[in-house]
Amino acid sequence: MKKILATTLAFVLLSTVFFVSKVPVRAAEDTTTKGTFLSENRSTPEYIDNATTCEPDNSNVSKTFGTALKITPGNPGQLYFNRNNPISGGKGMLMYAKTEAGDKTTTPMFYIDYDNNNNVEAANASPSGTWYILTENGAGWEKKDYNYYGCELEPGFEGYIYIPFSNYQVLNDTDKKIIGYNLYLFKGGSYANNNITFGQPIIVTSEGIPNAEKIECGDWAYYYFGKKAPQYIGTLTEAVAMDYEFNFNASDSTIPTYQDDTHYTIGGDHYLKRVRPAIDSSGFKLGSAFKFTTLTYTDEQGKSCAPDSPIFIKVKENNIAAHGMMLYVKTENDGEPYRIQVYINGTPQRSGSAYALKRGSSAWENVSFASQYGPVLESGFEGYVYFPFVGGFADLNNKPIDIYTLYLAGNNSEGQATYKEGRSIIVSKPIAITSDLGNNPPSPEMLKFGNETKSYFTESAPKVLGDANGDKTTDISDLVHLNSVLANPSEYTENADVDNNGVIDSFDLAALRKILLGILG
Repeated sequence: MKKILATTLAFVLLSTVFFVSKVPVRAAEDTTTKGTFLSENRSTPEYIDNATTCEPDNSNVSKTFGTALKITPGNPGQLYFNRNNPISGGKGMLMYAKTEAGDKTTTPMFYIDYDNNNNVEAANASPSGTWYILTENGAGWEKKDYNYYGCELEPGFEGYIYIPFSNYQVLNDTDKKIIGYNLYLFKGGSYANNNITFGQPIIVTSEGIPNAEKIECGDWAYYYFGKKAPQYIGTLTEAVAMDYEFNFNASDSTIPTYQDDTHYTIGGDHYLKRVRPAIDSSGFKLGSAFKFTTLTYTDEQGKSCAPDSPIFIKVKENNIAAHGMMLYVKTENDGEPYRIQVYINGTPQRSGSAYALKRGSSAWENVSFASQYGPVLESGFEGYVYFPFVGGFADLNNKPIDIYTLYLAGNNSEGQATYKEGRSIIVSKPIAITSDLGNNPPSPEMLKFGNETKSYFTESAPKVLGDANGDKTTDISDLVHLNSVLANPSEYTENADVDNNGVIDSFDLAALRKILLGILG
């Protein structure tokens, strides 16, 4: 039976080669362009010379791909973005640009700074050469020849510029490691007191004229003019939804108690008065969420708890090698910040990182924490908090999660933890991250649980990998359906987008064949 199945699969896969050849090849302007941000954190430069002023602008990061700079350069202005990890393999430099309105053109002239045996050297452009510019209502990248070391931009220009390194003889060696640039601005017959706004510089590593819609940098695709939110294109993070030794029922206020003196499901002084079931509104539908409220209380026997008293939550015994832990968290909207202090397996996080993904956001943010007092979340936060097993949690890496301890604090103006009675948060079951991400956050739109992908915040049913026809299984019938969709786009279904990039094309067919070979082989 296995031999017949393998033979059938091979025949179907091979037969698709002839069919796929009929799918139109993507036009040249639709080819993928890849690059690397010169600034690792897409922020202000590491170094700016004293004669140059830069006004940071984060008002439209979807256009500028990070912090924009209104630059009034010295003669020239020196801006270094990455001395410690310069970028090699470059074919050119691309970035957002905006000139002032008026009646005078602006001509930027760039010297490209590169590392030469730990010394910074500047590559000067040839006197004449070629740039490309992209405007929002243009038909694509427009070729611009120049004759005075840089391209003349019209007053009120707003768009993107691409400077091929073919204009710089020394940069034809793609092993040159780019650090930043020196900038002259020529306007109205003068180099003095002129300004221009530039977005984050990207070192383009692909050949040819860039794609006119987007550029891919690492795990993200960034769309020009912010026409789409950045799209995650990296590998989905693999995860396992953990379980507790108990199960809350939101309609029943009974909280499980100690099983015996050494094995408990949930604990902490007077936890029965501080913990209540809660409806889990996360996209993962993990269930068994609880609401934890700080309390000052003393019983008849003199046993007490205070706002800084923690609770202890036992995770069902497992052998899952985790590289980090994620929690769904919802804070109250009381106008005060929240510190979420977590000990995992008895270990406090005294150093390291924490990340937060807020509902409505498409990207994880690095959230600060002080000492062991945990990451700071805003009032009214709803989303996920991720603790990578690095820094203070490094000893937990690649080990099972057994128990976590939860404290709830505030944060005063001096950054010190404060504890106040009556504050509450909702917390879901933890998620063990099994992909080794190091000190990086998980994929931002969805996670992979076995053969299922689940979005963080949507309430839709999970999608089975490769299930192109939507029947909740992945088999040869999905390949037949996808071929049919490619031949007749009117049969489009969301499930046919196997690689989750928003387009149904031959790349989905290639992805599905790999999945089938992995499942059936």
